[in-house]
Amino acid sequence: MKILVVEDDPIVATIYTRALDKAGYQVDVIADGSDAFHALHTKGYDLVLLDIMLPNMDGMAILRRIRAQKKFEFLPIIVITGVQKALQAQILNAGATLVMSKGEVSPQKLVEAVKEQLAAAPQPPLELLPEPVAEELVQKRPDLRTQAPPAPPANLQLRLADNPDSPPPPKFKSDGLKTPDVKIVEDREQESKKGGFFSRLFGKK
Repeated sequence: MKILVVEDDPIVATIYTRALDKAGYQVDVIADGSDAFHALHTKGYDLVLLDIMLPNMDGMAILRRIRAQKKFEFLPIIVITGVQKALQAQILNAGATLVMSKGEVSPQKLVEAVKEQLAAAPQPPLELLPEPVAEELVQKRPDLRTQAPPAPPANLQLRLADNPDSPPPPKFKSDGLKTPDVKIVEDREQESKKGGFFSRLFGKK
């Protein structure tokens, strides 16, 4: 699992890196917000640890730009910041999956939070992942490459009456048979005895 730590304080970044390395994660540290956003597009990360106060591009701007792109829809983002708790709701609304306070985060709590977020995160479709990441997953699980969606039933027709672009219904062969002509034969003699249909209808004899 690859984790991107976006933190400009070298001491804090070192604490995070050591804890995550010990837990078996691969960690990259980037101090600049703009560089971190660029790295998300070139490398595949399973989770992001993000600070809010960053040079060039702050954490809130990164959050909004990440969530504006569908390929990052499922990416867990843990924001660890020293901002007031009153602002944490804004951070969540911007796209963070979890907000933690720097003064309350220990290495153990950090690792536990990372494990919980990774376990809860849904797996994005391969077409939404960067090409190197998708290829890596396919190499680990070759069945993903050949997996095809189930075919719909043969007799399922998806024609909608209100959709003019939908294909017409299939035409059935008549095998040369013609529909017999239907003629309405009026029994005038019988009708005259009963007074006639229209006479009875309008009350005339």
